[in-house]
Amino acid sequence: MIKKMTRQLIRWSKNLIIGTIQGLNQEEADLRDITAQRDHRKLYRASRRHFGSWRKALRKAGVSYKEVEQRIYSARREKEKENLLKKLNQAYHSGVKLNRGSIINNPKYKILYWNSKRFYKGRTFWEDTISAAGLNPKDIVIQQRWNKEKVKEALLERKVNNEPLNLGAISKKTH
Repeated sequence: MIKKMTRQLIRWSKNLIIGTIQGLNQEEADLRDITAQRDHRKLYRASRRHFGSWRKALRKAGVSYKEVEQRIYSARREKEKENLLKKLNQAYHSGVKLNRGSIINNPKYKILYWNSKRFYKGRTFWEDTISAAGLNPKDIVIQQRWNKEKVKEALLERKVNNEPLNLGAISKKTH
């Protein structure tokens, strides 16, 4: 493993810079500009002095800046996805209702629903998210089947309980 440079005096040559960058790349180090400035300050400065810019030095070393970014962002994205699924599982086991309507109206957990759209696509994204979390969508994704009688019962119950009968109030209640 290539360690961060200590306070020793290093005579940077183009070959030493290229070799160091290649070694860091093989270790899958974060070679984005901002990180290189912070973690490999002397190497970064020498690269700019010898090649004109950090990215030109990367190119000379055969390292694609785009690939470096992709590697970092895909690792971060994977971590975020794992975290989302872990939180979803914890919510389920703590008794939180995870059907669409309940979770969207739950201020603490609705972010799980919206974040899942970043990782799963299509009409069944929520069911796919639940499955990926190791849960059974059939136990969670509840879709009320309404018929004329159920609608009448629900409206009468709301009237008896002095609950509002407008669409907004009913939509929040039934989801």
